Amino acid sequence: MPFVSVQDHIILSPYFDHLSFFFNQDWRLHAGDIVSIMIKLADDGIGSISKQGIDKALTDRDRRRLDEGVMICREILRRFGAGEEDAFLGL
Repeated sequence: MPFVSVQDHIILSPYFDHLSFFFNQDWRLHAGDIVSIMIKLADDGIGSISKQGIDKALTDRDRRRLDEGVMICREILRRFGAGEEDAFLGL
């Protein structure tokens, strides 16, 4: 993360997910044309880890924070000249 923007409960940073580029069909565009922003949340501390795996669902507050982060990222990309139809979410 070369730099970050710290918002209330959200951190935004430029990020290129190389694994998604190779394995997610939405990323089949030329990599040079992709601008990506990572959203990190201060999520609610609810969930558990066990031998069966991780049990963590987004709470309503987590979802609101994530939606706010997506809205900010879409505005940043819009200012770069990207149309709404050009934006997609990576997982």
